[in-house]
Amino acid sequence: MRIQAWTGILFLTCLHGCGATPDTSQAATHEAASPFTFDRAPNIDPAALPANSDFQMVDLDLEKYALELCGLNHPNTSGVQACDVYVQANKAGGLVGYVALIRSMDGVSIASALTLGGSLSSHHCGISGKLSRSREPGLLTIGDAGRNFNARVAFSAWEKEPGIWLVSADDGTHKVFDDPKGALGMWYFERKGNNLRVQQERWNYCYSDSKIYIDDVYRRVISVLRKAA
Repeated sequence: MRIQAWTGILFLTCLHGCGATPDTSQAATHEAASPFTFDRAPNIDPAALPANSDFQMVDLDLEKYALELCGLNHPNTSGVQACDVYVQANKAGGLVGYVALIRSMDGVSIASALTLGGSLSSHHCGISGKLSRSREPGLLTIGDAGRNFNARVAFSAWEKEPGIWLVSADDGTHKVFDDPKGALGMWYFERKGNNLRVQQERWNYCYSDSKIYIDDVYRRVISVLRKAA
């Protein structure tokens, strides 16, 4: 199973309680020449986190990787106010890796770096798009994302070949059902404290086996916050 492309779319052994001490000197070094500050969750050992290629390319530097995943290592990021990075490291989970909630003036979007669980760990799958409120109309706001919330991302998908999906985040209004290979779907998100639950609706495009249901809980590892002007 693989995802060939998506446009507009795309989470433990020692994560907590293992006695790891946050590397505050490293965060301070990054902050000195950056428009952002970093809030690393306690007892995080970067060496115990899933080490994808991008994370390895920055030598398991959590602050650098957060900037990369949040898209904040580019010049035009003035609209982004904060970004929270969450991890799901249990290899038996539906999806393994990282999601980032990017808070900007026009809403909250999600980016991800994920692989499938179990024996399919070499296969990638992505979730991205802009979050909408689940229980009332409108997009999730910067203020909403800073506290507990329920949200969702709608998507449309088209099966180009068996097991190969083209996926696009949207408002769920695309007429994909006009094509027998098209389908609509939804991802649901629930934040409680430092935990973020990610759950599919009735189907997902990540697995070809329709019996596999994705319902994972991610833990916040670091937040990137823009410094006050």
